Amino acid sequence: MSSGQIEKASRFRALHDRPGPFVIPNPWDVASTRILEGIGLEAVATSSAASACAVGRRDGELTRDEALADARMIVDATDLPVSADLERGFGDAPDAVAETIRLAAEAGWWAAQSKTRQEIQMSLSTISALQ
Repeated sequence: MSSGQIEKASRFRALHDRPGPFVIPNPWDVASTRILEGIGLEAVATSSAASACAVGRRDGELTRDEALADARMIVDATDLPVSADLERGFGDAPDAVAETIRLAAEAGWWAAQSKTRQEIQMSLSTISALQ
C-alpha cells in the first residue's frame, strides 16, 4: 500500500471514528467525482449500479476488469478516499475474491463494501485466509 493510500485510509477511518454520521456519495465518472470533491465532501464510494448505468448496462453486468478500470478512473480523479463496491468479489471461491481485493488495492482502493450478510461472511473468511 502506497503512502497516499495509507493517508487516505487514515482519513477514512477518522470519518468513522468521529461522532455522528458522514455522507459518502457515489460518483459514476470523473466529472461527478470532481463535483463531489469540489462541494466539500470528505470521501466517495463507487457504485456498481452507477458505473454500469454510465456505460448503458445494468447493475451486475460489469466484469471485474471493467469495474476496476472504472475505479482507477475515479481514484485518479480525486484526492479523496474512495471506498469500493466490489459486487460479490467477482467470484464465488475465496481465492477469486482475494484476487479481486488485491487488484482493487492496486487500483487505489483500500476500503470495500459488500451487499449481503453472506458476502460479508465470505469477505471475513477471505481476510482471515490472507492473514
